[in-house]
Amino acid sequence: MRFVKFTYHIVTTLFILATIYFGLNIDQMVRKHGFFTFLNFMREWLTYGIVLFAVVYAATSLRIYYLERKLKKLKEENDEEINQKDF
Repeated sequence: MRFVKFTYHIVTTLFILATIYFGLNIDQMVRKHGFFTFLNFMREWLTYGIVLFAVVYAATSLRIYYLERKLKKLKEENDEEINQKDF
């Protein structure tokens, strides 16, 4: 799981840095590729970013749900053991 988190942080950092780079060099990119081509590229680029963050949010939510279920199960087992010791 640590490898996945590490990889995610690297990909996210690179995406954010590339987006900042594109934002700082808008004039050069528009001059080189044209205004509408640049807008189309940025629309696609930001769509990929939204999809990336949505996938990570879903994976994180599933992981939290799994851990909460596991915690609930362990609490129930612990309560059962305590109740058995009382008798």
